[in-house]
Amino acid sequence: MERIRTVILSLVLLLLIQPAIAQVFKSNAVSIVVAGTSTLHDWEMKAGNGSVAVNFELDAAGKPVDVVSLNFVVGPTALKSGKDAMDNNAYKALDTKAYNIIKFSATSGTITAQGANYIVKCAGLMQIAGKTVNTEVVATCTVAADGSISFSGKKAIKMTTWGVKPPTFMMGSIKTGDDLNISFSGTLRK
Repeated sequence: MERIRTVILSLVLLLLIQPAIAQVFKSNAVSIVVAGTSTLHDWEMKAGNGSVAVNFELDAAGKPVDVVSLNFVVGPTALKSGKDAMDNNAYKALDTKAYNIIKFSATSGTITAQGANYIVKCAGLMQIAGKTVNTEVVATCTVAADGSISFSGKKAIKMTTWGVKPPTFMMGSIKTGDDLNISFSGTLRK
């Protein structure tokens, strides 16, 4: 009887001190919506092909406990408003001929459990139009029964922080605002 108790106690202790395992999760179908304003009307540009790879440290139950690395990329010309003239003005402002990538690379990250969700905060380097700026991105994540991780978040930025001059139309009579709201969502899988 004593031996069975010792074996059970040893197994319990082994499970409690089991190290977390790192696992890479990816998606090539991240949805991005960039929303802004102009003197004429509010506008949106959307893309559905952002790519992200996150290396999470997982606990024994497969839940994320730390961010080892995170990298996100999207081509700026993937963003579409449904209006060619607006898209072309945006691409010109972003100088897409010289800079064909928008990316974010985390330099550090934290995960906080909040009920059934996890709040992931990553500080890192965001590159837009060739300029790199330190910034923070926050996402809410949910782990599904199949182990996939759904995420969503928002980030408010100013175009001028990245050296992007807000586009104008019709010889400057219509001007876009400097403030943008970027929404993103997707599902990560191993």
